[in-house]
Amino acid sequence: MQRGFQVLLLSTIALSLTIPTQAAEPNPNGSRNPPEPGWSLWRPKAEIPTAGFSAGFSNMELGGFLDFEHSCAEAIGVPVEETPYWFRLSNSIDQIGTGTAEFGCWKNGALINTIVNTAVSTKLENVTCLRVRVPTGDDLRIRVEPSLKATIIGAVSNGATVKPDSFPATIIQEDNRNWVAIQAPRKVWVSNDRPETPGNLTLCKAVTGR
Repeated sequence: MQRGFQVLLLSTIALSLTIPTQAAEPNPNGSRNPPEPGWSLWRPKAEIPTAGFSAGFSNMELGGFLDFEHSCAEAIGVPVEETPYWFRLSNSIDQIGTGTAEFGCWKNGALINTIVNTAVSTKLENVTCLRVRVPTGDDLRIRVEPSLKATIIGAVSNGATVKPDSFPATIIQEDNRNWVAIQAPRKVWVSNDRPETPGNLTLCKAVTGR
């Protein structure tokens, strides 16, 4: 009985030594965190100054970001100014000049806190013109509200231009589509398609530099 127990114990120890431990991913772009459609890869905080964007355009967003920094610092155990958070940008920032930036704290192989803020491209001046570029060549429908269920009240020809309601543009995600508010040719909403697609809108002027 004793010998059998010793053999079982030795076998268990040997087995435990041969099973590899799964190390925590060093950053949010690891093999267990595939890129999400419609977003860039995660980048470290240190790259923000050269990433070509600005984020946070309301007191609510700015206050929320301060809370985010403090909660990250507390969770990681570092001073607020040393919080090593990460960020990623939505594709629409390059498509139409406005999108979102998501910030996240990375600890022990997981994002422990995130916040999403409105973001704009700093490579551009105020964007007042967008060109309709529907991949299928169809006209772009205009609706009274940002929803596929909303009433269609017309269309903008493919290749024509529209004027966003503001800069940053007002964008609402509904029905898995990015809806952009425009003020011309009418004060309505148009779909910039699903986040992972090239979109139905593009900049009227090409980006020439920062």
